[in-house]
Amino acid sequence: MAYHILMSTINGRQFDIEYFYLSVFPEFFSVVDFNGYTAFIANIATMIGHMIWSFNDLFIIVISSALALRFKQITDRLYLDQKKPNSNNYWIQIRADYDRLVYLSKKVDKYISSIVLLSYAANIFFLLVQLSNVIGHLNYNIQVFYYTYSFSFLIARLAIVSLYGAWVSEESREPAFCLQSLPSATYNLEIRRLLLQISFNDVAITGSKMFKISRSLLLHVAGAIVTYELVIIQFNNAEELQ
Repeated sequence: MAYHILMSTINGRQFDIEYFYLSVFPEFFSVVDFNGYTAFIANIATMIGHMIWSFNDLFIIVISSALALRFKQITDRLYLDQKKPNSNNYWIQIRADYDRLVYLSKKVDKYISSIVLLSYAANIFFLLVQLSNVIGHLNYNIQVFYYTYSFSFLIARLAIVSLYGAWVSEESREPAFCLQSLPSATYNLEIRRLLLQISFNDVAITGSKMFKISRSLLLHVAGAIVTYELVIIQFNNAEELQ
């Protein structure tokens, strides 16, 4: 809001509070009349929307960190006991712990996958909106600074959520590297079963089963953004020719 107020001053216009709200919330005030109460409701709705948006991202980060650290505990335990002579019951317990953690991860993903999808939809939508503003016709330095900063912030936000979400999948496969380096004398059936379980259990945080959060997902998003940017540039060039 402060940005729009500042831009009104820069453009040399006498600031009108009603004009400001009608410009910032055109959809809302096309349904209801402008007054002090409706302006207050518009502000509250905007604040709640930003809080929900931020909470979704933080929630995904916290849940992903908790699951990844649990997998890391198993990996650390394996590396700690790597050179010790362990009994068959030890490997049975390790495999049972890993199996329970895989079940927990899939159960958690079942309940938060819709939140993940909503988070990515919101982040990518606002990122594309800001991108269209960045490569649009910006007439003032403050406009360039604001939209460039906002676009960079959204990229960092999406990258952080993706990296923490991908951490779960990476840590779930980490025990396999330790097991593959065990001495031949300690290799047994339970270790083989655990290796097979790690290889075939695809543990990941998903967005309603439509996509899995991984580091490669960032590359796919980046490719989509570049494609969208090229389309906008072509449209801008076509408008200038007209």
